[in-house]
This record gives sequence, structure tokens and C-alpha cells, in this order.
Amino acid sequence: MSTQEGQEIIIDYYKFKNFRREENSVVFAVECENKEVDVDNRAEIESFLKDIGKWDCLVYSGVFLLSDLKNIYSTQKNNPEKYLTKFGVDLYKPALVTIEEKKEKTDNCILKIKIDLNETELQKRLLQKYPALLVDEIIKQVENIPKWIVFQKTLRNLREVKP
Repeated sequence: MSTQEGQEIIIDYYKFKNFRREENSVVFAVECENKEVDVDNRAEIESFLKDIGKWDCLVYSGVFLLSDLKNIYSTQKNNPEKYLTKFGVDLYKPALVTIEEKKEKTDNCILKIKIDLNETELQKRLLQKYPALLVDEIIKQVENIPKWIVFQKTLRNLREVKP
């Protein structure tokens, strides 16, 4: 799987862009369109990124559940390959979010994000001679955060339903 050059992910009024690898980290920018970036935006993005990997972990668990119910689902024929590897919020250190200074007055404000693997996962991947952290891994994780948020809202709504 390879990253499309210049890939951008738009979620609400935030634009996630410029994904790239720096040593064992993935770094990217978050632009806040038509709005000054402030401490509240930084806190919102930090909170948002705490959900990285949760949707994939849910799907990963579901794959195993469904594969155990062999009459319903066959993982070898129907399982998306991307969910055969381990995912989860516990693989990553908390995202480092910094506010980048504007270069021009007309520029949108930017948050710079840095995501690293935790030490255990980093060492495990390095021992397996697997690339430590791939840009595509983080792009997919960021794309899946809105799905996780909708799932959480659905669960809250279901709890409100009375039989």
C-alpha cells in the first residue's frame, strides 16, 4: 500500500496533510481553515488523536469473532488484509501537537503532529526488520477516527432506547 502524494484528509474544519516519515515517526500537519489555531484547537486535536487505532481494534476484534463463527464468515476468503495485523491505541505514544507559526499573514494556522510507536512496539518491529512506522498506517488510522466517533455516538443512542 502506498501513500498518494499530497493526500489530504478533511474532518470537520480541519485538514490533515503533508504526511511523511521522519526516522521512526510519522509527522503531519493539521490546518484549521479560516480560523486562528489556539490552545482549544490544540486540545481538540490531541483529544481527537487519542482515538487513533480504536476503530481498527474494534474491526480486528470483530474479525476474530466472526472467524470463530465459521458458518457465517470465512476470514480466508472475505477478510480485508489490512485487519490481519495488530492495531490499537496502545501501540502509539500520545501524539505530540505543536502550533506552527504563520509564515504569511494570509496563511492558515497549522498544527504540527508527531506520532511515535511506544518503545515495546518499536523494538518489536525493528527486531522483525519491519519498517517501524509507516505513513499509510497513520493515514488509515486518522481516516478511521470519525468512524469510531460515530460508533461511540451509536452506542450512547442505543443505551437510551428502552424496550
